[in-house]
Amino acid sequence: MSVNPVPYNPQFQIDFTPEGDTTAVAIFKHIQEFLRLYALLHGLDVKKLDANDFKNFLNEYFPEGFLDVANKVKSLSITTDKLADGAVTNDKIADGAITKEKLTSETAIMLNVSIGFILQMPSLAVPIGYLPLNGAEVNREDYPELWAFALNSGNIIADSAWNTRADTQSSVGAFSTGDGVTTFRLPKIEDFIRGLGSRAVGSWQEDAIRNIVGQIGTFEERNFIATGPFYRINWSGAGAGNNSGSHRVGFDVGRVVPVAEENRPRNIAYPWYIKAYN
Repeated sequence: MSVNPVPYNPQFQIDFTPEGDTTAVAIFKHIQEFLRLYALLHGLDVKKLDANDFKNFLNEYFPEGFLDVANKVKSLSITTDKLADGAVTNDKIADGAITKEKLTSETAIMLNVSIGFILQMPSLAVPIGYLPLNGAEVNREDYPELWAFALNSGNIIADSAWNTRADTQSSVGAFSTGDGVTTFRLPKIEDFIRGLGSRAVGSWQEDAIRNIVGQIGTFEERNFIATGPFYRINWSGAGAGNNSGSHRVGFDVGRVVPVAEENRPRNIAYPWYIKAYN
């Protein structure tokens, strides 16, 4: 489509710097203007320039080697024809980079963690691949990998034993065999988790507090001594300084430590989840 080049006429040289344009836009408009001038110089219709015309334009007016660099950049760039349905695929990414096997979800990049791994998240939205640790009974066929994990965990009991524990415990740390045929039950975690130590895995422990001690001294009014949670309510006697009479003594742990209807550390409530499938 192109014709023999005509020497570039200096009268067509311009200084085109559009005000308000970004550098990229300004450069693009420069190239557009040069293409228009190139078409005029070579007797071409600017609206019908093809790839060869553009290649000739670059070779004629840009430094030597420009096309080699452009082609190298193109070969290294991510393009739609390198992607399958708009997704990154394993065979299109170099070794050592992110691969399909390292992506475990269609909507997010998830950690490649083992079945049975538990985590807490600040959300009630169950993450993909996980189940809440709420004591639910689930089907073995739906979660075969988690069922296999439960069988090999050393932490699975009969469902009747699981329910007996649940009647008196706020948490049950074991799996159960469910109905014995098609289901199994997940642990139920509502308490704080601690290291195993010498205890059995999944075992539950009652609450307890450290011992609180105090002393009561003489019952004489003028020499009365009370420490710790003990305190004097009043004195019943013949008069001030009188050694005869009696004290009413109170006991209040709140005088020593913060109190509530349960024993607990400072805490924030997040749900527990268990990795159930890939």
